[in-house]
Amino acid sequence: MKKTTIFLLILLCASSLYSASNKWGRMNRLHISTYAVDDCSVIRQTLDPKAEDLGSTRYAYAFVKYMFESVKKKYPTINTAVPYDRKNKNASTYNFRNDFLSKSDVVYFSGHGNQQFLAFYDGILKSSQRPLGGDIRWAIFDACLYLNVNKEKFLDKPLTTETIDFSKVDELRKVFNGVHAVLGNYAKGRQYYNTTGDSEDDLELIKNNHKDASILLGAAGMYEFFAKYFIEEGRTIWDAYRLTVENMYKKFFSNSGFKPAIAFLRGYDKNGEYHDTSVETFEHVYKAPLKPEAGLELFVMYETYGKPKF
Repeated sequence: MKKTTIFLLILLCASSLYSASNKWGRMNRLHISTYAVDDCSVIRQTLDPKAEDLGSTRYAYAFVKYMFESVKKKYPTINTAVPYDRKNKNASTYNFRNDFLSKSDVVYFSGHGNQQFLAFYDGILKSSQRPLGGDIRWAIFDACLYLNVNKEKFLDKPLTTETIDFSKVDELRKVFNGVHAVLGNYAKGRQYYNTTGDSEDDLELIKNNHKDASILLGAAGMYEFFAKYFIEEGRTIWDAYRLTVENMYKKFFSNSGFKPAIAFLRGYDKNGEYHDTSVETFEHVYKAPLKPEAGLELFVMYETYGKPKF
């Protein structure tokens, strides 16, 4: 297994030093909004005739289920809610652009995608078309290549001054209107797999060691590990995510490859507060929006497991 970590540094930033500001502390609620597209019939007609139907609604269900279970286990009094649960036709470009997401703490998307755009039921949206701000602390975009900022002919190459596409960096930066970090993929995502039955049935297959359990566990079930790492064990947002993917790779997908990634902010804000949003935890998070500015800039970091596809 080969692992590589790369940072994209837009501006030189200072060494890490947390402030004693009272804006830091534990999350006092967990509100998650989800958007998931299984039915890709419109995408096949308008964007990519080879686009396959997915299991995205199952993954969205599992993400919320496991996150809430871990919160209730560790912090029984914390309020949980799902402001928006959009599936297929309701997971539209219009709804994603117009839903009042600023009162959500986490925004989750599962579906097709590519560099700095997500494919909703009725079409695509670029990062710049839906900035995320308000109360949103983290976004997880489970879509292929979303965080890849390489030039198109260098998608599979290490991120360097030669391979970087600064127009893609600028496009990605525009999603940061308060959100602290975006988690996703630098390469193609996990192999999607559909079964009959609803989401709860699928999760039961995992629990009962069904013959397809390894595939399902690597998709929907991975979020049980993420929730445990991030909420119950108190790991950083990036460690929780990359360790989840590493765990799935080692146990079930060693003949494949993945490239989990995070886009985050690092440096000093205009008030002199130091931030590195890749190391925020559920217990220690800055309780205010953050935006890229002079001294607080955008980074991209990834790790490589196996041989990812592009």
